Amino acid sequence: DHVQGENPYSAKGNCGLVSISNFLNLCGVAAADEKMITKYAIDHDLCNHGWFVSSADRGGVTLENIQSILKDFGIETKAYGPMDTEGSIESIASRLETGYVGTMAVNAGHLWDNPSYIGDGFANHEVTLTGTVRDLETGELLGLTVCDSGDGKACDVLTMDELKACYERTPMAHVVFSEVPVRRKI
Repeated sequence: DHVQGENPYSAKGNCGLVSISNFLNLCGVAAADEKMITKYAIDHDLCNHGWFVSSADRGGVTLENIQSILKDFGIETKAYGPMDTEGSIESIASRLETGYVGTMAVNAGHLWDNPSYIGDGFANHEVTLTGTVRDLETGELLGLTVCDSGDGKACDVLTMDELKACYERTPMAHVVFSEVPVRRKI
C-alpha cells in the first residue's frame, strides 16, 4: 500500500500503520491492508484516535505501538537508532539484502525537501524499507528504496545524502526490523 489516509476512520496520519501493513505483507501475512491494520490499532488503543484528535494526527503511532502490533501478528522485531551500529545505513542495507523486513522513522520535511513538514525536526513520518541501490561496478551503497505513503510513491530511491538528512541527523529516528530474515520472495 502506498497511500496513507485511505480508510473509513478519518485517520490521515497513519503512515506508520501503512508501513506496518506493508511490513506484514512482505512477511507473507495475508489480509494485512491499511484498513484492517488501522482498525486493529484503534480497537486496541495502539494509535492516536478519538473525536478530539485532528484527522491529520489520527492513526499516528509510536515505536512501541509499531513493535506491539507486529508482535500481535507474530513478528518479533528489534529497533535501532542511527547512532547504533545496527542502525547505520550500511547495516540497514545489509539486513535488507539478507531477507529482513524493515520500516524507518524519518523527518518528513527533510525527506520531501519541504520546510512545511519539518515541524520540531524530530522523526515524524514512517516509510517501508524495500531494497538497496548499489553501484554495479564497485558495490558502493548509493541509497535505499522505500515505499512512502506520505507522498504516494510506491517506490522511491533515497540517496545517501537524503538518508543523512532525513534519518541520520534526525532526533528520534529509528528503524524496526524483523528479528530474523522473513521476507517472502516477490
